[in-house]
Amino acid sequence: DFCDQNEMITLMTTDGHAVPCLDGLLRARCPKGPQAAAGEELSVVLPLLQWIYAARVQDPPLTSGDGDIEHFARIIRLAERWGLRDVGELQERIMAKRSRARGAGTLPEDLLTAYRNKALKGRFSFSCPAWSNKGDTRDDEDMEVPLEGGLTALLQLRSEYFRAMLSGAWAESCPTRDEKTVVTMHWPRDQMARLLEFIHGGTFVAKAEDLRIAVDCASFFGVPSLLHHVREWIANNLKVSTAPTLWRFVETEPLLKMQDIDCCEDAEDVEAACFEFHLEHFSELAGIKVWESFGGDDETNDASEEEPPLHTLSIE
Repeated sequence: DFCDQNEMITLMTTDGHAVPCLDGLLRARCPKGPQAAAGEELSVVLPLLQWIYAARVQDPPLTSGDGDIEHFARIIRLAERWGLRDVGELQERIMAKRSRARGAGTLPEDLLTAYRNKALKGRFSFSCPAWSNKGDTRDDEDMEVPLEGGLTALLQLRSEYFRAMLSGAWAESCPTRDEKTVVTMHWPRDQMARLLEFIHGGTFVAKAEDLRIAVDCASFFGVPSLLHHVREWIANNLKVSTAPTLWRFVETEPLLKMQDIDCCEDAEDVEAACFEFHLEHFSELAGIKVWESFGGDDETNDASEEEPPLHTLSIE
């Protein structure tokens, strides 16, 4: 696994273990975090780091034994000394029963905030010069500023494209380690900016017009979690006025119908969601008078049709 040294810090536990950590995210999650000395034994530090970086707790959860309770208390005390932003959520998760709903604490928010504040100390940034002035009204100087790349390890983990680029196979990944490297990307700058934010915990799809862009970016850069995001957005935004168009969009995109994509085992079955919505709202959909579409031209969105056809749906 590739991690740049300038993104890392080494913590020493009280029992003599050296633990490498991603420094920028540690500071974002724990404003009072240590500079070198961890302040506890490895058995206490590792569970806390697991929560900080992955929002996960020990499995199985702690029991009511005296030893477990004391160990748990040491983890919480260390989290409080480090200033962990979601220490309350950590405490609830460790003591919760398995049936309790599990959240990610403030990890997504902390990661995105650190990325936007350029606090992750990443070695790479990205420039999109060929697309700088297309449809963008910002000053040329702003457009020429490279986009912050963020965590190299996270780029590799979430994108097949960046995994290949930044793992040593491409020349861009081989300059001096202590220098910031600007990588030229022939891709629309606004899309690249949204993709980088998404990789660091942001949201890509805000409206239906974003779906096509999201699928294109997910396909080109190899980001399965972005396809998962698209599926969830469609399933959560089905309406009588847009459901047939969204279903057509799903049927034209084979990637959205694949359920065996790595890292997306729990992905929304968006085809099933569209089908069930059509069944539930069959009579309303059959009576639509004005068609709402997205991303198409006037010829494909002709409101002169008195009753646009219901999307292909037959019940034997």
